Amino acid sequence: MGFIGHTRFSLFNPDSPAWLASNGSRFRTSEEYRDYLYSPERLDVRCEIFFGISLPQLKLASEGEDYRHVVSYSDTLPVRYQEKIEKAARDFDFLVLDRHSSVGGSRSLFGVAREMFGPNIQAGKQGRPFGWFRLDDDDLLATDYFQQMKIYITDANAGMQVSLGTGVTGLFQGGTFYNPRVTHHPLIAIGLLNVCKFDGHGALIKPNDAPHNRSDRFNPVILDSRKVSYLWVRHLSQDTALSAPQDTDQSARTLQDMSRFPRVRSVEDLKKGFPILADRFSSAPSPELSLIASTPSGSPLDEEGIRIEVGSASGVLQLEFTLDCGLGAVPGNALIGLSLTDDDGNTLGPNDMQAELREQGLLFSPASGIGHFRYVNTKPGQADYSMTFSLPRGLLCTSIMLRRWKNSELSVDLTRCDVFGGSKLTGVKGPVAKVFVYGSCVSRDPFELETDVQLVDYRSRSSVGSAFAQPPLGWEAHLDLGSVTSPFQRRMVTADVTKTLADDLREADFDALVLDFIDERMSTVEIGGSVVTDSPELAATGFVADPECMHEPWTPEGWLLRKAGITALLGVVDPTQIIVNRAYWATKDDAGQDFAQISWIAKNNAFLRELYEIFEAVPGIRFIDYPPSLLVADSVHRWGRQPYHYITAFNHHFVRQMETMLAER
Repeated sequence: MGFIGHTRFSLFNPDSPAWLASNGSRFRTSEEYRDYLYSPERLDVRCEIFFGISLPQLKLASEGEDYRHVVSYSDTLPVRYQEKIEKAARDFDFLVLDRHSSVGGSRSLFGVAREMFGPNIQAGKQGRPFGWFRLDDDDLLATDYFQQMKIYITDANAGMQVSLGTGVTGLFQGGTFYNPRVTHHPLIAIGLLNVCKFDGHGALIKPNDAPHNRSDRFNPVILDSRKVSYLWVRHLSQDTALSAPQDTDQSARTLQDMSRFPRVRSVEDLKKGFPILADRFSSAPSPELSLIASTPSGSPLDEEGIRIEVGSASGVLQLEFTLDCGLGAVPGNALIGLSLTDDDGNTLGPNDMQAELREQGLLFSPASGIGHFRYVNTKPGQADYSMTFSLPRGLLCTSIMLRRWKNSELSVDLTRCDVFGGSKLTGVKGPVAKVFVYGSCVSRDPFELETDVQLVDYRSRSSVGSAFAQPPLGWEAHLDLGSVTSPFQRRMVTADVTKTLADDLREADFDALVLDFIDERMSTVEIGGSVVTDSPELAATGFVADPECMHEPWTPEGWLLRKAGITALLGVVDPTQIIVNRAYWATKDDAGQDFAQISWIAKNNAFLRELYEIFEAVPGIRFIDYPPSLLVADSVHRWGRQPYHYITAFNHHFVRQMETMLAER
């Protein structure tokens, strides 16, 4: 008796109808699908989960078991990810690699099973029973998964399936699992076991192929939901996000979906099933949300209700509360009311932003003290409830009211209520945070949105390979700075040529330095024993560069200059003050049109990834990351249609992430 696991690690299968990414509903060509499938922002989080968490967890769980785990991947997978898979095979002896090629040569899953559990045909002896299961590259199994399944892998059960229906789900961001919830999903794909064996003639006895959620219509299924067996991981770059509109707040959407599950009461209990994650669970809903208000326990609800003051909360709000209702309770015997105002403090009326608020399930009542509200799906007895609201930009919630509704004789006790919200950088949160941006419009433009973060200075058009070099000698003879008509552009090229950035950073008063490296696409050019950035602003000075003295970013000379510049930068600014805006170039715009220069985009994204890896190795540096749905170019961007001029939702995401990080300073 033993086990065979199977993971498709971003296997390139453009004709598969099974997945949103490949069924043609989002991508029109196989090239579009491949670019999405292999994008760093999608693969990096899967590498972190699969290689850093899932495989160590499987190693711990499978001790003493006869177990192999087949990892299928394509030979078109970028080389650095193939190298990670090959390294994993050296580190974990239960891994079997299945490299798919257009000319064949892949390893058969059941070929591996036959070698391990196959029959002795000459002696007419049947093989040993075994169980095989699939595991996505971003999901996890509990350490006692194999122990839970062993009792069902018998000769008599060959051809049956086993579903362990209870698990947990959590939002994975920045290496932490937030908002853990208990799920009960019979027939879930995670770890669904197929009991198999080879008969004495070598024929395989196995369950019929079927969609996991319809398995019981094709095969006998054993259901055991007594214990937690899996961790269904949610993250912002999941393929399921492809079904949402591109301007959707994916974090709020995920939290709303998760709110239908009860919260895990004790994070300590999770650590028993997932010891690899002992220090990675957080009861907070997400990194953007923190506890902003709560109620005392044991408060009865009546028609007056209980009001919770939340200051001036904006963005996403999440309520976690417990009600103990009498036996006659039916859905709608309690409601949640929100007191909403605009930025100027004006109370929202019944007709204000009606469509937007209805999308959040909010109705309006003229009854005193209610206003905008949502019913609670109440039921008899004590139960946990969750509600998530994503307030439209420009709206503030000043208080939340919980009250009994309709049945004045019904007992409704509020056992607890915790309110989580995004931290605003005003009032009791302390002084306004100050930010210095060194990068491009990618990090500058979001400051035109509503935010209390102050932009104290901005530098662009200056490669890190140039900005920290020595000032060139005799540059005045080659450049006419006065010929640059734009004051902003003249200031940028002057700073690049005279190398003032290091001193300006030392003297500036800021809480965080935001970096982006979009301008690193520009070459550096030798002048006066040093280098300057070959920008359009430099060309406007009348400087004519010698092609022999030009260094593209990815040349050995260009790379060495940038590494030296980064070293100098880290010597000037404390790494704990640095926030890297980790953006990658888009391959298409919001009108669905592809950019023609795909190879140029890929080359720049590969270079950006190398730069980001340098900063990843420095403790204390923080990163703003984006789901693929936001790495989309704006087709009518005011600076022009470019792979690095993004949709407005990108800017909103940047502001929310930045505000959250700075609120924790």
